[in-house]
Amino acid sequence: MTEETVLYRGLDQTGDYVEYVYVPGKAEESEKEEEDQGPTLRRTVLPVPQESPTSSSLSRTIDFLQGRRVLVINSVTSGLNQSASVYERVVRPLLTGLGVSHEYVPTRNASTISDTAAALTAGQEEEDYLVIIFGGDTSLSEFVNALPSGSGGDSSSGSGRVRRGRIDLVLVPTGTGNAISASSIGGGKNAIAKTLAALFHSSASEDVAAAATAAAAPTTGTFVPLPNFRVEFPPGSYVASAAAPGADASADTPPRRLEFHAVAVVSWALHAALVADSDLPEYRPLGVARFRKAAELNLARDQRYSGEITLLPSSSSASSATSDQSNSSIKLTGDASTHSYVLFTLVSQVEPGYLISPSTHYGGATADNGSNSARPSLYFVRIPFTLPNNANNAELARLVTLPYQAGAHVTEPNVDYFAVNPSGSDGTGDNGDASHDKDDSYNEDVAGIITATPGESPQRWCVDGQIVVVPDAAGPVVVHGARYGIATVDWDLYILV
Repeated sequence: MTEETVLYRGLDQTGDYVEYVYVPGKAEESEKEEEDQGPTLRRTVLPVPQESPTSSSLSRTIDFLQGRRVLVINSVTSGLNQSASVYERVVRPLLTGLGVSHEYVPTRNASTISDTAAALTAGQEEEDYLVIIFGGDTSLSEFVNALPSGSGGDSSSGSGRVRRGRIDLVLVPTGTGNAISASSIGGGKNAIAKTLAALFHSSASEDVAAAATAAAAPTTGTFVPLPNFRVEFPPGSYVASAAAPGADASADTPPRRLEFHAVAVVSWALHAALVADSDLPEYRPLGVARFRKAAELNLARDQRYSGEITLLPSSSSASSATSDQSNSSIKLTGDASTHSYVLFTLVSQVEPGYLISPSTHYGGATADNGSNSARPSLYFVRIPFTLPNNANNAELARLVTLPYQAGAHVTEPNVDYFAVNPSGSDGTGDNGDASHDKDDSYNEDVAGIITATPGESPQRWCVDGQIVVVPDAAGPVVVHGARYGIATVDWDLYILV
């Protein structure tokens, strides 16, 4: 049952000591969209506690909010279409009550989020933003990948660029999978309320960049440098139409490699196929259950994906039962070059309860082989095509359900699971403590190279929920090591966890 949640307790613009409470609606209880049954915000005036700040002072939360340009982006068609009611009934009146002005941008077409990010400008003085995104991982990814870059510097290396301030990102989980939310603040029916409480609670305003260097997950309600990893697709690759995933979309064939900064996952084979097929019109109303329907659809057909994979694990002890190792790399070739499931992940859960990477602490960091450098953990998960007792994909179906059992798949002998941040690459980017003065994070070492076997049909890849089509024999897909921040954009990027 969704509970009432205190979002804010302190002074508001009236000078009263108040409590704002998130009251869930019936739609959240039933996980179905019901008209006029969205959440509401309850304001209560409380006695001023002795330890409270004086009525003439503002709370730390209000100082934090008023010290930034606040932008609210609403992906109105994400998930079960509940974001509009959360904004209108809860977020807008709360921001108003705290005296915080903001700009509201509802999506009107497929490019609204990207266009909004691309239109951000940085003035001569440093300017900080708070960007609240109602949506899922794809919405965040679209925003991050469209930010303007290269002010006064080399856009390919980030050298000489001038920082224009900071963007604090808040992802309100109204999407479908909500992997980042499930892996940090927490998924489930209370996820939206918990996210808003983390934002409006005073602890959210603290500067806790140092939390990113901790080995454990940071405390809920803090901002940490944005984890991400770069992935390059060969020329001729293109983003499939969201209206017809997997169909023959018109190709945009730039003369360069298609590139993304992934913020959650990059996948090939079964995972990418089920994400693509889950966007079929008949599945969209099902919410997160649409992934299971798409999995059933794909498991009813052959799941052989052929191609060579070379990986650079972060520890020389990492191994694969089906690979050849040389020079600290893992090469999946020959008999080991057929796959059914291939995924690189920054998150522990790709949907609430689906624990794909038990070793991941989103927003925390790992040290590589005893080095002092801290960076996000990037894990690789693979299931080979050649499995025992796999008639009609029976064994594959069993393995892909094990993440629902507290990540039990990682103990299976036929599942490869290990970290792939390459040795010798700090991967921190310019927001990480270890490399704040460095400009080489954009050229971090390669973590993996995947080359599909020529003659295969066009390959579908998933990048944070977007589907990328790679033509036959186009060339390798290159995955780079994880890091904090993006060297080529004009702002330092942080995310609420």
